[in-house]
Amino acid sequence: NVTVLTNNLNLIMRAVPFENVQVICLPGILERKTNSFVSAETGKILARYNIKKAFFAATGVTENGDVTNSSSLEYEIKREAMRNSEKKFLLLDSSKYGKSALLTYAHLGDMDRVIADEEMPVALSELCERYNAPVIKVKIED
Repeated sequence: NVTVLTNNLNLIMRAVPFENVQVICLPGILERKTNSFVSAETGKILARYNIKKAFFAATGVTENGDVTNSSSLEYEIKREAMRNSEKKFLLLDSSKYGKSALLTYAHLGDMDRVIADEEMPVALSELCERYNAPVIKVKIED
């Protein structure tokens, strides 16, 4: 049995067929760009939970390892999840490296693992190694 705590509409819908997955939905207004529910209160609600494993998306990862996001409301949610999580996993596709967004919510060195597509740039792989963030490469399917 697994409990998923999320503000992401896509993840909520994908979990529906799995009866052994309990889904706790974080509240907010639907941000259509990211299909996530966000509000000023969402981070405060998230602070109540002790999270074993957190999976994070990013708008970009800079050449110095900063993990960035473009939404100020999502920034607050991600910062709170970073504070309350035992293990942290960064989910990346190869297009994110070398990109920066408005807000930095973490650093590669804060991550326990980086899960990336097979096209991950060598420079990003080396950066993860430098900051002791082991990489798991996966094949992306449509």
